[in-house]
Amino acid sequence: MLAPHARISVVRVHAREEYGEFVSGNQEGFSFCDVDHKIDVTLKYDEVRKIKLGYGGYNDLAHTHTDRTRNLIAAGVVMEGPIGLITAVALSPN
Repeated sequence: MLAPHARISVVRVHAREEYGEFVSGNQEGFSFCDVDHKIDVTLKYDEVRKIKLGYGGYNDLAHTHTDRTRNLIAAGVVMEGPIGLITAVALSPN
């Protein structure tokens, strides 16, 4: 069970991940304060795919929280291109 003011990341079924502080919960759903939009959000459990403890990372440009795992995967995909090109050039016969 989550304690009040616990930092959580909420992954909804058909929406973006949201970040906030847990407020309260009951048998049907829960409420949390969204830290990026400064609003209280109430959701039913069937609207949520996953609740994770802790916030994601923070994007200073957009001033919002982000999912660190998704950012690491995206960075890996972006870096794969140049690394593959450098490897191909280094291994090619002259």
